[in-house]
Amino acid sequence: LWADWIKNDDRKDTRSWHYINLPDSEQNTYKTSCPENGCLIAAFHEQMDILNNPSKTSRERAEALWFVGHFVGDVHQPMHVGYPEDRGGNDIKLTFLGKPTNFHIIWDVHMIEYLNMDYKQLSDELMQMKEENYSLNPDDWVYETHQDVKRLYAEIQNKNEINIDYINNKIPFIKHKLFKAGSTLAMVLNEIFK
Repeated sequence: LWADWIKNDDRKDTRSWHYINLPDSEQNTYKTSCPENGCLIAAFHEQMDILNNPSKTSRERAEALWFVGHFVGDVHQPMHVGYPEDRGGNDIKLTFLGKPTNFHIIWDVHMIEYLNMDYKQLSDELMQMKEENYSLNPDDWVYETHQDVKRLYAEIQNKNEINIDYINNKIPFIKHKLFKAGSTLAMVLNEIFK
């Protein structure tokens, strides 16, 4: 959460590092238009370079590690790999169990809070999952998550409300994405510190 806190206070220049907006016509993360100070994948690579550079200070490398962990989570959250025309779901107004909100916040906050599980309970459950297809290539993470985005957008066409049926239907998907993010981060860290 540190990276989210600082983007609103001390480090406003890092706001655009938390997402990459891709139109369906552009799947190449290097060709997508990012704000001047970068977006998710460019920032991930920049922080990996800092983390792997022994000439950087301990503080710089610690911050880079915090960013890398956060960005691996962000790239697995569907609305952080959304569409530019609606700012990653922020402009799609919906209700969540009767409460006005937007599609981005539903996936960034409300769906996770709805699980109502403490971190230990959730991590114990996720540790029971098994996944075989991992990649250390951030472009693969973006591609996979963007495919999720396409499905999620198709499912909310002509909907104004996210109801209990939708939420319950998405719980296995949410847990899978959390597991995939955690497992991917573990692989990234193993690669860094081998």
